[in-house]
Amino acid sequence: MSHQPLNIHAGTQIVTKVGVHGSNNALVHPRGAVGIVTRTPCGNEQHFLVRFPDGFEASLLREELEVLKLFKDRLDPAGASDFDLEEHVIYRCIVGSRAYGLETETSDTDLRGIYLAPAELQWSLYGAPEQFEDNASQSCYWELQKFLVMALKANPNILECLYSPLVDKVTPIGERLLAIRDRFLSQMIFQTFIGYALSQFKKIEQDLRNHGEVRWKHAMHLLRLLMTGAATLREGRVPVHVGPRRDELLAVKRGELSWEKVDAWRQALHHDFEQALIETKLPERPDYEVANELLLTARNESAKSFARSSASLQLVVLRTNDFERAVPFYQCLGLQLVRHKHGNGPEHFATEASTGVFELYPLSKDGSSTLGTRIGFRVASVDAAIAQVIEHSPSAVITAPHDSEWGRRAVIADPDGHRVELRELETP
Repeated sequence: MSHQPLNIHAGTQIVTKVGVHGSNNALVHPRGAVGIVTRTPCGNEQHFLVRFPDGFEASLLREELEVLKLFKDRLDPAGASDFDLEEHVIYRCIVGSRAYGLETETSDTDLRGIYLAPAELQWSLYGAPEQFEDNASQSCYWELQKFLVMALKANPNILECLYSPLVDKVTPIGERLLAIRDRFLSQMIFQTFIGYALSQFKKIEQDLRNHGEVRWKHAMHLLRLLMTGAATLREGRVPVHVGPRRDELLAVKRGELSWEKVDAWRQALHHDFEQALIETKLPERPDYEVANELLLTARNESAKSFARSSASLQLVVLRTNDFERAVPFYQCLGLQLVRHKHGNGPEHFATEASTGVFELYPLSKDGSSTLGTRIGFRVASVDAAIAQVIEHSPSAVITAPHDSEWGRRAVIADPDGHRVELRELETP
């Protein structure tokens, strides 16, 4: 599934992913050559016309080229193919004509979804793709952060996803997102929806000037967008399904109304949209804090899941026959040992750090010893730690502080004879 945007336009610099051959099948430019798109596909056409520095032009399919900027920025992680998108999808719905209630027998099923990037991908050098697209399955998935940002900007396509009546998959995090979907609605809907509508209207005017005809499907969706925007401002929700307006809108799609009538309808809907803006009770801006809180919660849960999937040392227990000597020895290293006793168990000392728990227990009745155990600590300064140890136990030093391939280190022995390695914290 590709995550490269498809908005390649005339003038875009590209890199070829295949060798370019001439009319006699001779290689003219090798794989990796750079060219400029001079014509993009139109209608059922699938080829881009690309001109190379020497003036040679070739027709290339979408999969035979890559945008130069993305090519330079792209990193190919080994094992990226192991990423299972479905495992991380938190929400998926059906959009387009089927969600609008405008489907016909030939309508496709368009899927849109959200995925939460796993921590190991989010933190990696390669980062998490903002978007995955698959034209074959008519699907598109946005990473949660990208989706939230677009929703806060009142992107019509994104808001329609949150209110689609046809939900295909939702996880607990997805349910939390749906529970706060009204917090993304604001008066910004007017500016954003009108912007999309004006862009669509401009294209229709261009078609009329250049080709003398209207793309009626575009005209239908222009009207639908204005209807949806006004209803959202009034109702505080996005009514994706067109309801009783279905037949009227499909009549526009079939070209059964003149452009003059459709344009008059557009102007009336535009005026109604402005009136809805005056009447709306929606806030001027969406709730950024609630959206951010959801993202932080999702990221934290992802990080915890990653931590649970990796084994880590949580507990070290040493046995001693002399607490009075052992406890002060480890306190010299900065460990805050606290006396504990659980039920009928023996009295012992313990300290808890971010890396786990360290405990000192008395020798067991059967004489079992941990004397052969060797442990290690990272300290801010090996030399300072050794100075503290020598003050408490002059004969404890086994290997004096020295520089090694692992950094500054030393080895000491605790009062029971356990070997303890000290290494210095690395400084930036």
